[in-house]
Amino acid sequence: MKEKFAGHFDPEIFNKFQNIAECLYTEYAGREDERLKEQFEEITTKYFHCDCCS
Repeated sequence: MKEKFAGHFDPEIFNKFQNIAECLYTEYAGREDERLKEQFEEITTKYFHCDCCS
């Protein structure tokens, strides 16, 4: 991953993502269950919420 993408992203952000990538893959890869959808909505709402869209 580092050889292919490292030059395209901010090195600090890339390194932080690389530190959690395996854990994220293990937790979420191949899942399609309802809880996954709920987790996605919780996370995106936390970071991408505005009162204008309510």
